[in-house]
Amino acid sequence: MSGIRSPDRRRARAAAVLVGVALVVGGCRAGDTTAPTGRSPAPAPSVRAGGTLTYASGQKLTGFNQHSPASASAFLYNLMTQVWPSTFNSAPDGQRVLNRELLLSAEQTSSSPQTVVYRIDRRAAWSDGDPLDGRDFVYLWRTAYTKGAKDIDGSEIAATAVSAQGVIESVSLSDDDRTVTVVFARPYPDWQSLFALLVPSHIAERVGWNRGFNEFDPAVVVSGGPFRIAGYRPDQDVTLVRNERYWERPANLDAIVIRILPDVGQLLPAMSNREIDLANLTNPSTDLVTQARTVPGLTVAFYELARYDRLHFNFRNDLLAMPEVRRAIALALDRPAILARLNGQLDPAKAKISNSRLYSPGERGYEDTSGGRYDRADPAGARRLLETAGFVRSADGIYARDSARMSFRILQQARVDELIQAQLREVGIEVRIQSSPNVVDAQRRGDFDLTVASRPTGAGGKAGETSQFLTGGAFNLGRYSNPAVDDLISLANSELDEARRQSLYLRADQVMWDDMPTLPLQQAIGVVIHRDTFSNIVPEIAGGLFVSANHWGLR
Repeated sequence: MSGIRSPDRRRARAAAVLVGVALVVGGCRAGDTTAPTGRSPAPAPSVRAGGTLTYASGQKLTGFNQHSPASASAFLYNLMTQVWPSTFNSAPDGQRVLNRELLLSAEQTSSSPQTVVYRIDRRAAWSDGDPLDGRDFVYLWRTAYTKGAKDIDGSEIAATAVSAQGVIESVSLSDDDRTVTVVFARPYPDWQSLFALLVPSHIAERVGWNRGFNEFDPAVVVSGGPFRIAGYRPDQDVTLVRNERYWERPANLDAIVIRILPDVGQLLPAMSNREIDLANLTNPSTDLVTQARTVPGLTVAFYELARYDRLHFNFRNDLLAMPEVRRAIALALDRPAILARLNGQLDPAKAKISNSRLYSPGERGYEDTSGGRYDRADPAGARRLLETAGFVRSADGIYARDSARMSFRILQQARVDELIQAQLREVGIEVRIQSSPNVVDAQRRGDFDLTVASRPTGAGGKAGETSQFLTGGAFNLGRYSNPAVDDLISLANSELDEARRQSLYLRADQVMWDDMPTLPLQQAIGVVIHRDTFSNIVPEIAGGLFVSANHWGLR
């Protein structure tokens, strides 16, 4: 932890930062890691300033620190992209782009040791007038990215960025705190994901990390983005208003009201009554989309997500621990029929079978690594596999070996579980549908034999997501373990060369097609529904919508 100057605050500079000379950021600089796109997309000429948009969210907030496991959620992440700035944002195609509203540049200056230098815009400041500078980088490193870090009360810091802990050797600052030099302890190709949603360190050092942002206080949850949070009514709504102290181009809208609407059945009536203007659904039903298309004044648009649905096998089940059984189930399933049930009726052009575990079909780097072995159902091949492994069909048609009956529980997923049940029954495998009040919790506990889950792909730059296939990794729902896969993914996650990294990921996936820890099903599709009076609403492949909220506006 060497090379850090004391991060004590010099508030006297705040006024100078707020009225500082504007810096013109022009074309791409030598050493920049990405094109100068800022907060994509560019504002549409027809958009006018002013107005309020009401957005529907199905989730509730449990706090405002997205880095804390107690508060983290997709809802909070979307919200905070307009409040706490990141070094890189997501473009509509899912690629990371330099946030030129915060940084002048971010340059990897050395690969041995890997060193990245960030230059912060001198105008950057928090909405309470305190400078937004390198000390906020230092704080995030010391807390979220350092294993065993302590909070102000001596308790251990709880952070979501487990995969980034220990990857940074030092963070040092220039005399004016506007240049940040990060030296890595080991190669970390996903460095552009770091320093996302910077926390106001001058606040956190006073109120604490673990509990300091649990409740809303406008003097605590300050903003370094285009919007600030002006009000919060628990379980009802959150109100964002334009951040008057934002140093870059101001947001178009005066305000965004995020109304918490847990029951999706309330969505279309609320939109019909003009109570809701915008909704973003990452697991839409065909019925809802069909009805939305009939409501006058609404636009319905589909987009591909950097995630896919897959069938998980629980290796704690003795039968599912056998590769022959997992491969037999994969052969028995008709994935085109499952695709049609899941997404084929939503947008046939975007409905795609996924044949990779580490890339989704819409991502750069996607390759079909399956060898075509599971493109179509092969019931006869599934039965041959089971019989070769010693299973015999019982009088009721279900395979068994000794006292082990081919009977499994699948967590209830209304759109596909009955179809999987019927397809497997045809080849002599019994599936019992298991209901659960909270499917996600049941999956994390391992309370299933089979389950369909959707997770982001990990190879597009999100090294932390690849841990779902590593021994003991986060979100490794089935407790899969293969040392060869561990080695290949670990090497890939430390490989700075993109082509070599992709090759390692693809090799790992080829091994997994033989192991069958999960069966990829289909590319996940999201849908955005918004009122025609609003424009410039562009979702991005990673599932985010709010990253461009400052460009939303009235036509």
